[in-house]
Amino acid sequence: MGARKNLGTVLWFLDRKDESEREFQAVTTVQPADPVPHLYLGLADHARREFPRAKGHFEKAGSLALENPEVLPAVLEAYLASHESGNADSLAQEGDRTKTVTAKMVEQQATPTERRPAQAKEGSTPV
Repeated sequence: MGARKNLGTVLWFLDRKDESEREFQAVTTVQPADPVPHLYLGLADHARREFPRAKGHFEKAGSLALENPEVLPAVLEAYLASHESGNADSLAQEGDRTKTVTAKMVEQQATPTERRPAQAKEGSTPV
């Protein structure tokens, strides 16, 4: 089943989403607890605005969906559109935490001059 999951992922990024969905559906019949196919199936349902189905897949994807800053907006929208505001509130809080972590990661990758432009002397070369 690992090969089908890999094929589904490759097809997804080649923008062959229909074929990708078929592969991921096949994986879920054999490995229903695997979060990866549920993440992509949730994204596919979200794209079709099938929010209750998307929400179900995102729930099965668990932390793979909830802790991914690229996916979190779709997850949040699926919960809100499914009238699950209690869960959406906790997801929004998780999103705030994810934004903070992402901002810290970006800052750590910045050069010292980028982090503290006010400390750079005029006319000096950044180290």
